[in-house]
Amino acid sequence: MADDELEKILDDSLEHYCAVEPLAGLEQRIVQRLAAERAVRSKRTSQWALAFACATGLAAIAVFTFVHHQATPVQANLTSVFSPPPLPLMRPHQEFSLFIPVRRAKPNPVNQRLPKQSLFPASVPLTREERALVRFAMHAPQGRLDELSKWQNQPLTPISIEPVQVEPVTIDELPKPGEGVNDDVE
Repeated sequence: MADDELEKILDDSLEHYCAVEPLAGLEQRIVQRLAAERAVRSKRTSQWALAFACATGLAAIAVFTFVHHQATPVQANLTSVFSPPPLPLMRPHQEFSLFIPVRRAKPNPVNQRLPKQSLFPASVPLTREERALVRFAMHAPQGRLDELSKWQNQPLTPISIEPVQVEPVTIDELPKPGEGVNDDVE
């Protein structure tokens, strides 16, 4: 009974809530709020577009200035030339600790031929196994060398392995609890 009364109270309240009209001007306030949000959004978009345009302009000016600055050579008026103090004369047997030889870079012409080896492919040192084979060939008796050449001249044949047959394992029926062999063990 209590459930029927509760359902009746809920139904009556819901009918009352459905019958209530919205407050006056609610629709108009919602429309105005949406229009205001749209205006703020368009203002933000225009601000970002202006900031992007300014950044692009500044980047273009920086690139143009950098390229133009590198392209124009600077004329320098050198009125005085610095000349280093003369170095003391060195005798052949005397060492001078501050003397640093300067290596000049050799010009590398584009059409210069690369060095070629007289033998192609280039010879490489023998490996440990190859040296052992050479030693064997020099000191082994002739019969052993003939055996080696016989093995070397045999044709390669594939290895054959017979298939393995595995019989399936069968398990007899297991004893039921209480009927087993170890029933007397507790």
